[in-house]
Amino acid sequence: MAQPTNGPIASSLLEKVQSQLNPAYINLVNESHKHAGHAGNTRGTAAFEARETHFKLELVSEKFAGLPAVRRHQLVYGLLDEEFKQGLHALSMKLKTPEEAN
Repeated sequence: MAQPTNGPIASSLLEKVQSQLNPAYINLVNESHKHAGHAGNTRGTAAFEARETHFKLELVSEKFAGLPAVRRHQLVYGLLDEEFKQGLHALSMKLKTPEEAN
């Protein structure tokens, strides 16, 4: 079975997270199909056109060591500012250190 191809938002998100956070584990799931017609799906944006508006991200990285959950989320949101400007609407995250993941 062929792997689904990532669109521009998912590809950019993965590239930034991998290069900046050097994750030991990463899982990105596009859940946009669950939100079709949702008010956050702004027509005309790159994310809407690519059907990439809602994602779930699970990430394990040493970069989260010593950071509370809010700071971890802020760190990831900061990396993805451009993707949110392009229409990424929602990103559900589970962010752990390697120690927390084991």
